[in-house]
Order: sequence, then C-alpha cells, then structure tokens
Amino acid sequence: MIEPELKNSFRNSAKRALLGNTNTSIRAIGVTTDGIKLIVKCYTDRIPTEEDYDSLNDISGEIISDFYYNDLEEICEFSAKPIPELERIDDMVLVTP
Repeated sequence: MIEPELKNSFRNSAKRALLGNTNTSIRAIGVTTDGIKLIVKCYTDRIPTEEDYDSLNDISGEIISDFYYNDLEEICEFSAKPIPELERIDDMVLVTP
C-alpha cells in the first residue's frame, strides 16, 4: 500500500498522462510502486496490439517523468473479467464501463 499523498500524486500525474494517450481498447489503468520502480498496469478488451503497447508506453513515460524512479515496469494484458474482478493495484486511475 502506498502513502495517501503519493497516491494522490500518482493519480494526478496519470490523469494528465491519459489525456490524448488512450485508445478504445483500454479498459483500466493502475499505477503503483514497490519503492524502487514505478509499475503501470493496463487492461485491454482484446489481446494487446502494438498500438496498445505504444499507448501504455506514452502514458508511462509521462507519469515517470513526474517522479524520481530509475526503473519502470509496464504491464499490458487482456482480460474479459468484469472491472470489479480485475486484479487491482494500489490506484486504478482509469476505469471505463
């Protein structure tokens, strides 16, 4: 679990990064840290394509530029599960119906 102030900073940074960088297949995006690296996880409604990975890379790049992490882990995966059943990470910043 990350600290509330850091969680708010992640949320604000991610919301800004999402502007113009999402495509229609992205269902949810979460952001967290393990203290050493920034972790950005993206769920899509199809098997991820190059476009999905590019979107995630753009979003992650904008988020990490706001923080002092040397390492970044990007996870992009398909899931047909309903949103409430997705594996949650600390802060889900984008959830689409």
